[in-house]
Amino acid sequence: MNLSPNELWNAFIASFKKNMIASQNENSLVSLFKDKFINRTERTSFYKEDLFKKVAKDLDLAIEEKELLRVDIVLTKRYEGSWPVPIIFIESENDAAGELDREIFKLLSVNSPLKVLITYLNIEEEIKSEFEGHEDSYWYYLLRDFAKLNRLTGFFGVISPFFEDGKLCFHYVVYDDSGNLVGNLQKFYLN
Repeated sequence: MNLSPNELWNAFIASFKKNMIASQNENSLVSLFKDKFINRTERTSFYKEDLFKKVAKDLDLAIEEKELLRVDIVLTKRYEGSWPVPIIFIESENDAAGELDREIFKLLSVNSPLKVLITYLNIEEEIKSEFEGHEDSYWYYLLRDFAKLNRLTGFFGVISPFFEDGKLCFHYVVYDDSGNLVGNLQKFYLN
């Protein structure tokens, strides 16, 4: 696997969608996501033990059993040597009012072609805030600073599950290695 960050993001989000849709028939995803506070542990367990194992398999990657560099989920590939090379780092922040900025900083500080943040903020509002020039957009100021003073390594994706019109919906966006938004805000629904 030697995909560009853009190709990797497209493959990742396609697998994420496919496996979330398949999981809605196997699990009670609505109840898992409906209560933002009660089901934090269950959501994290679902991500680690179910969803991202399937995504890793689709992408011909391995999921590390232990946290690497204190990142929640790391999908790796072994090449000639025996060391796992991080391809995708994933952080799931169940408390949007918690330490989201630290989770973003952590992801921006690691080297991989793709980093993904799953948050419970309404990212549609964050994207609007970013383009209206507000400095309080959670990831934009961090992305901008990293891109200007250092550099971003790989793409940075953000996924946010929430309920819209009574349906579970996932918004997602991705930023390139210069900190620029690639495309527009996207979304998909589960029944």
